Amino acid sequence: MKSEQWTTNWVIDKLTGHNRIFSIKKDNENDLILIERNFGENIIVATLSLSEINISSVVDIITNKKLDFIVNVKKDYIVKEDAYQLATQHKVIIGGMGDIDRIMNQEYNWPYLDPETNFIIRGLEQHTKVRSINKIDNRRLKLSTINNNYLIIIYLNDYDLSIESVRKSIREYNSFDCILKSNPNGRISSDAVELASSLNIKLLTWGELLRELNFIWKQQI
Repeated sequence: MKSEQWTTNWVIDKLTGHNRIFSIKKDNENDLILIERNFGENIIVATLSLSEINISSVVDIITNKKLDFIVNVKKDYIVKEDAYQLATQHKVIIGGMGDIDRIMNQEYNWPYLDPETNFIIRGLEQHTKVRSINKIDNRRLKLSTINNNYLIIIYLNDYDLSIESVRKSIREYNSFDCILKSNPNGRISSDAVELASSLNIKLLTWGELLRELNFIWKQQI
């Protein structure tokens, strides 16, 4: 899918004047944004405005254009596994305006993890039962344990994690063994716990997840 004209202009407008950008200009032929930084690697950016990013949304711009980042201007969106894996294969980041702003503070464009994901992965890497962690898409991680068991975790930053949060996760991401409430504030509703339990899905806080990892959940096939 080609970058939308208005999103390209909108992102340029938002980034113009950034104190870490030396110059920013538009590549009209390819509808890309070319950013030269004061410090660090230059960045080539494509833009989208989608609620769901799947492989058909990005295959053309990732495989046929040289770029580093796809900015999705939607605040609430999902990145499907096929799109995320294709982007990862080509070392292209898919994120929002906050993500590209944070990249300005690091020297290299790749690798990059948003603060929430980085915190979770770094914490899990220190767990004695965790052997490896693979990021499946923008909200799911696949963990393998030292006993060769595995589980898929989806992490949600909801302040109040409700039954609708569980339903939405199932509808959008389909397959997972555990819902992690990554936001330390707020609460988990009892009906959310009840629905998750009825589907054999664990709904856990961060501390609860670290404790539960000491037990076998699902055998690796």
